[in-house]
Amino acid sequence: TTCASHTQLACRSCASGKSTRLSVCDNGPIASITNDSVAALHLAKGIQVIALIKAPQITIVTDFGGYKLSARNQLQGIVSQVKTGVINAEIILTIKGGDQIAVTVTKDSVQTLNLHEGQIATAVFKAGAVILAVAS
Repeated sequence: TTCASHTQLACRSCASGKSTRLSVCDNGPIASITNDSVAALHLAKGIQVIALIKAPQITIVTDFGGYKLSARNQLQGIVSQVKTGVINAEIILTIKGGDQIAVTVTKDSVQTLNLHEGQIATAVFKAGAVILAVAS
């Protein structure tokens, strides 16, 4: 399962060495990709991109307990669906702008975090977990 967001590439927030950090719209994910990928995809400010994040790469947080995380992507939203399976569950988080993020967690985590529809939660993932795609 992936999160797909058709957005515009807002800016290059940092370019150093062999990698680049890119911001995908104001409230969207930050991606960390190689400079070779920037060139191969012909990325530039304002270009339409799709940001893909594999659901198992996303952690869902309901209470930071006063801690800050090093993960660049922390997208707050509201739990809109909880689909519980035998072992795992898929949580659908609706973020600002209406985009949805699918998060895979264990069934035990659903119970431990008391995850339910309407609950505020944050999807957390590293910039390296974001895959960018452009139309060919």
